[in-house]
Amino acid sequence: MRKTKPHQQFQKIYDETYDDVLKFVICRCANLDDVNDIIQETYVEFWHAQKKPQQITHPKSFIFGIAKNKLKKHYRLKSKIQKLFSSKTIDDEIITNTLPDSLHLENHIAAKLTTEQIWQYLDTKNPTTTKIFYLYHAENLKIKEIAQELNLNESTIKNHLYRTQKELTNLFGKDN
Repeated sequence: MRKTKPHQQFQKIYDETYDDVLKFVICRCANLDDVNDIIQETYVEFWHAQKKPQQITHPKSFIFGIAKNKLKKHYRLKSKIQKLFSSKTIDDEIITNTLPDSLHLENHIAAKLTTEQIWQYLDTKNPTTTKIFYLYHAENLKIKEIAQELNLNESTIKNHLYRTQKELTNLFGKDN
């Protein structure tokens, strides 16, 4: 019974803070591909910290502090690595690792390729546009909430969002 208590406490704090920490990291990441790594590292460090004898009186603030430090460390390290290596590696197993066991394999592959093409296109846009698009479509935030998170006017959010949606419709068709 004693072993499950820290796990239950961690799960409760994780559930209460995850959405806010995710928004915080997304809004401060230069590349959305880094978000999951930073979130994972943040909660792993929190897990280890809560097992130590010191008392964490404000877990949400503590987790945000960890996330902020992870962001700084991640981009400092990434900068050093980019100086060493100039080429970007390509993931050759994108589709083969995630194939479903269904008869609709062709539809799944077509949908996955279209989604990847859309995100590749979004990577060519400025980071603000990519963040807005992600927060709106993947996190289901409202325009007003995105404006508050990114400290921008709602009209700016709408311009970025609707312009990008129109461009994607022209590139990939209305169905995609």
